[in-house]
Amino acid sequence: MPVSSLRRILVSAVLALGHVGLGAGMTQAHIGSNRPANYPTRAVVLVANTDSGDLSAFDPLLRPLAKRIGGDGVPGAFTPVEVAFGPGGTRAYVTSLRNNRLVVIDTLAARVIHSIPVGRGPVGVAVSPAGRRVYVANRGSNTVSIIDPALGRVIATVPVGKIPHSVAISPASRTVYVTNNGSGTVSAIRGHRVVATYRTGLYPAGIAVAPGGGYLYVANTGSDSVSRIPLTGGHAPARIRVGQAPIGLAVTPNGLVWTANSGSGTVSVIDPARGAVIDTIAVGGTPEGVAAARDGSRVYVTNNASNTMTVISGPTRRVIATVPTGRGPEGVAVAP
Repeated sequence: MPVSSLRRILVSAVLALGHVGLGAGMTQAHIGSNRPANYPTRAVVLVANTDSGDLSAFDPLLRPLAKRIGGDGVPGAFTPVEVAFGPGGTRAYVTSLRNNRLVVIDTLAARVIHSIPVGRGPVGVAVSPAGRRVYVANRGSNTVSIIDPALGRVIATVPVGKIPHSVAISPASRTVYVTNNGSGTVSAIRGHRVVATYRTGLYPAGIAVAPGGGYLYVANTGSDSVSRIPLTGGHAPARIRVGQAPIGLAVTPNGLVWTANSGSGTVSVIDPARGAVIDTIAVGGTPEGVAAARDGSRVYVTNNASNTMTVISGPTRRVIATVPTGRGPEGVAVAP
């Protein structure tokens, strides 16, 4: 079953418990192997379309970068879920759920160059700041795979909690954090072992590290909240109420926390200094993935049920545009 279907079931259970047009010249296409002559080498935005089995690619002005690629050369069914860029943005790493692979894409040539077997049901992915390691959360194996991209293979497998979902890395401490959706916890990994476990709300999903590395933020899908977890002494953990069934989460350089509320069709913006939501932004149906530009100028949100991506201005917190994607968009990433 595609992860999008699993998430819809989860969101429905949680709820039971408990179009802005394109701007001028803004168009979209799927990433493909037929690169146009004016293919840009600037930063790009990639969207993983789980249901259509492909990626959508945009330049910073939301112009298409290429036409289309599914999973050429990838064994089995290409079902992309999450995506992360390596340093420099020339490589992207995509988890493929149904065939248990990490797919490596050359973003300049717009093609698959390698695929690496990982654990069962890979979902979350993160790349170390220097690009020497890639971490994949395997929800079907209850493990994290550690990959050496230079070798093109898994070099270690770390057992974590139940149904690991998302991965984040703290550049300050070199610690890797993974949410365990079925355990209500976050596992902290250093080297090849778990060194700490933190409690969260119900069904933790998206995770991000605050600028400076002092806090973790976790979207709790089953609790309609975001956990703020201190990584240094002197502060107590806190939970901040947001919209219904939050999944994706990102932090901008100014410290604001953005979470996609899949059950509300909104994005909540949290000011950690106030410990409260300061803005709620209407987006598309079942928003799931969130990514922010490095300078915080743009925030990108995938709308799984609408087959679109909403682009939000970071400074004004207003929707700039909504653009079409493939079917069932989930993960989204912005090149550094």
